[in-house]
Amino acid sequence: PHVLHDLADAGITDAQIRFVCATGCHGALNRLDFVKKLGENVLERFPVYNHNPFSNCIPVGKTKTFGTEVLVNEEVMKCDLKIAIGGVVPHGMSGFGGGGKIILPGVASFETTKHNHHIVQRELPPGTVGMGIFDDNPVRMDIEEAATLAGLDFIINALYNKWGETAQVFAGALKLAYAA
Repeated sequence: PHVLHDLADAGITDAQIRFVCATGCHGALNRLDFVKKLGENVLERFPVYNHNPFSNCIPVGKTKTFGTEVLVNEEVMKCDLKIAIGGVVPHGMSGFGGGGKIILPGVASFETTKHNHHIVQRELPPGTVGMGIFDDNPVRMDIEEAATLAGLDFIINALYNKWGETAQVFAGALKLAYAA
């Protein structure tokens, strides 16, 4: 509701807003899932989509880090302003979830995700990939580069405590907010 309020204050109308659930290559959400995640009011006011990694993804470039060809959800790419809302949790490859993962794998094609996930099978320096490893993590860097290619404008990431409660919220440009 806070983001929607700020967008309205900036003159952005409901007709200009849409939600795309960044499911990556995982299963689609149903209506009840959307209600739990977004609330009934959002479903009544805005179009809400599931991402499909197998179709409707368009090329936005190739990462320099690992040459990942980045294909992103076409509906997302139609947006003039891309705001990502997610959470930071430990992750086995990229160190932590959140940040650019909302784009890759969140709304990227299956092929893009597969290429990125196979980075860990390359010969990488020990200690550069894994849960909690942030600095110089090549998987994370490839993901951030993909998010930049997709034009991600702003992220809002919640950091959770061990009870799943929001402990802190970080917002702003991708790299600075995510690093914080």
